[in-house]
Amino acid sequence: MKNIVLILAALLIGLSSCKKDEETEPQISKDDLLCQEWNIDKYTINGEVVNYMMDFQWEFIGDGKLINTFVTTGITDTTTWAWVDNQENIEIEGFDKGLKASKLKKRLFKYDITKLNSSNLILESLNEDEIIIIEFKR
Repeated sequence: MKNIVLILAALLIGLSSCKKDEETEPQISKDDLLCQEWNIDKYTINGEVVNYMMDFQWEFIGDGKLINTFVTTGITDTTTWAWVDNQENIEIEGFDKGLKASKLKKRLFKYDITKLNSSNLILESLNEDEIIIIEFKR
């Protein structure tokens, strides 16, 4: 009887110490997710699709550079980007529209990151003048 009690006690101790290993995905930082090449899949301004923007690729670089490439021609433009609001939003330096080329002025455009994973990025403007939604794919 004493042996049975010892065996049961050993089994209970053994079972209670065996926890199922939790499978956790490796944590990927927002920098690592964002800082890649992204192809514009859909670009809308106030709900209207802007077709010519679908031929652009953006590459976010960790040092705050953003390389914008017109894929058809290979022409690139470099600007800057930065995290804001505890990495919930980003600011991108761009040109005001509607100005003559000789009077172009750069300003910061703020975007809410509504989706960011290894294959999708969605940015939505937080500017008052118009609603811009940019959907990217990898």
